[in-house]
Amino acid sequence: MSFFVEKLKNSKVLVTGAASGIGFGVCKILSKEGCSIIAFDRDEVKLKELEKVIGCKCFVVDVSNESEIKKALEQIDFVDHLLNIAGITILEPFLETKLENFEKVFSVNVSSILLLSQGVARKMIANNIKGSIVNISSQASQRSLIYHTSYCASKAAVDQLTKSMALEL
Repeated sequence: MSFFVEKLKNSKVLVTGAASGIGFGVCKILSKEGCSIIAFDRDEVKLKELEKVIGCKCFVVDVSNESEIKKALEQIDFVDHLLNIAGITILEPFLETKLENFEKVFSVNVSSILLLSQGVARKMIANNIKGSIVNISSQASQRSLIYHTSYCASKAAVDQLTKSMALEL
């Protein structure tokens, strides 16, 4: 078992992007270690599958929507840890990258981290919880990939946002 998993053992963990991919796998692992999982995802069908597998508390949330984030966080008293895993990419050549798609990728990959982390950090501070906030980035934050303009830029922003959070929190 890794140090990170050991630190989260038997705690209350909020996971975004929980219904598939990395998020789903992380939820399964942490649940086996006794964590109480709060799962955020936009896919209601896959969330129900996750709920059957691990018995977590699920919220259908589009993390690109500020009001949905705030509404969901209002229903949660506190968490010990936040794992910002939700992420998307829209593949387009640089010269054809649409601003609408660029903004959508940033909304899910960066803005959601800002909003969720602010909400959770405020609750942690108010409840004197010495937890953690983990933001999933990518090697694409440091190394550009063809047709990944929006994704690479968003992950570089995640890296800098994470550094700012670490400095201030």
